[in-house]
Amino acid sequence: MIFSPVSYAAPTLYVFSDKLPLFVKCLIMINPLTYQLKAIRTVAFGFFEPLPILVDLLLTLGMMYLAQRILQKISLQLSVR
Repeated sequence: MIFSPVSYAAPTLYVFSDKLPLFVKCLIMINPLTYQLKAIRTVAFGFFEPLPILVDLLLTLGMMYLAQRILQKISLQLSVR
């Protein structure tokens, strides 16, 4: 449920234009998949850029930390029948 909308907010099969709404541009900027794709494309075209990988790593770690903090605040209960 979460991964599918996130994958649509990354330039996987198409290129985003400058005419997008600000909300969509913000989603693109915080989506780690965008930077993973950029890193893969730079390597595929024959040159390596470490910046997209670094940005992706930082965003992924930040989102993992945020998810951990949110899950700590939720009281999870197992229901066994």
